[in-house]
Amino acid sequence: MTRFSLLSLLLLPLCAGAAQPWLLAFPDIACDSTHAYFSGPEWTAFYPAQIGNLVTVPRESLTVRHLLPDAVLPSGIAYTREHSFICDGTTLVCRGPDGRDTVRTLPPPTSDAVACLAGAGAQNPNPAMLEESMGPAFATDSVVWFGLTLRDPESLAHAAGIGWFDPYTNYFGRVYSPSLSGYQPQWVGARDDSVYALFNRKPKGKPAKSRLVAFDPLTSYLAEIDLAREGVPGDVVLSIVQWNDTLLIATDRAVAIWPPRRRPVAWQSIAWASNRTVRLYLKTFPGGDPAAGKAIEYMPLRSNTPTDVKAMIGDWMQVVAPLGIEGYVDPEEWETHNVLWSQRNWSCGDSLCFVRLRVKMKGVMVETDFTNTALTYLDRDRDGVKVGFKAAWARLETMAPVMIPLP
Repeated sequence: MTRFSLLSLLLLPLCAGAAQPWLLAFPDIACDSTHAYFSGPEWTAFYPAQIGNLVTVPRESLTVRHLLPDAVLPSGIAYTREHSFICDGTTLVCRGPDGRDTVRTLPPPTSDAVACLAGAGAQNPNPAMLEESMGPAFATDSVVWFGLTLRDPESLAHAAGIGWFDPYTNYFGRVYSPSLSGYQPQWVGARDDSVYALFNRKPKGKPAKSRLVAFDPLTSYLAEIDLAREGVPGDVVLSIVQWNDTLLIATDRAVAIWPPRRRPVAWQSIAWASNRTVRLYLKTFPGGDPAAGKAIEYMPLRSNTPTDVKAMIGDWMQVVAPLGIEGYVDPEEWETHNVLWSQRNWSCGDSLCFVRLRVKMKGVMVETDFTNTALTYLDRDRDGVKVGFKAAWARLETMAPVMIPLP
């Protein structure tokens, strides 16, 4: 019996570590009157409002038939009932119902806004040299809202905030926060009594960061929204689209639909399935090479049967088998690792831990490797320690992601 770490094996293109590559991202969001669409490079998960769940199909199956609307991208143009607004640096072009343009200029940044540059690395910036710009924008019936970016050209430091303009009073307002120093606005929306804004930060050589904030116009209170606490997993918010009064959210690990006055509903590609009956396999990975080792057909997986994914190794996915399996491990190895192997998650991080099992098929012992598989002690006999488990390997090309709603 062999237990080894794949971290040191150079032949492994994908591992089942913290990245969990079967949890797909769907950063391109589109919508029409009845459907919301979340798309990645290969797959689209669409939400029919009358069904209330996500259906996953190959993206190409929609694009070739021109059924997938264009992704909604943040814009510096916004519309109220009577006006349209175009953000251009510090200039806001207000176009009235008669087609005439009125140009409004953003007032100079306040001292509070300038102070926020200190957190981004600016030291004693010259207010006269600072560059402020508006956008992206979003309009309600009476006010246009927009992201704000304040830059110091000398230190290249920048800060971010939210601004607004009331065309009936010709009033500009703005709010900056030190916690948004170094961030830039990516999206702005508004519903109920709150304005929402997404800010991203991409430090050089470091992972990107994002912050979703809510602004209360009545109290001028700016609060950060913890999406993870709201049940939407992910380290970075990739995109947001407002669909009437509902927010469509895509993170690097999930998608979510957030109706007003309710908690968001999130989905992840935890489970995969096939639209036809496929074979599951027992397989070893000698030397950590996904292409090496024999793959032995073991049991069928019925069509349209979602199964949770535990690992992805090259073009192979370890899934939860539909039936329990009995296998054997070496007694000495069992004594050493039985506490770990009795758990569903072995917490090996980026080092994928394997157990080598022997499964009897037609009187012949077949070897297979598994990870993150709960092994249940059954018995001891001359073949070793008998354990029960539910795991098998599926070929990636036979499977499709199934978006599972999170509790």
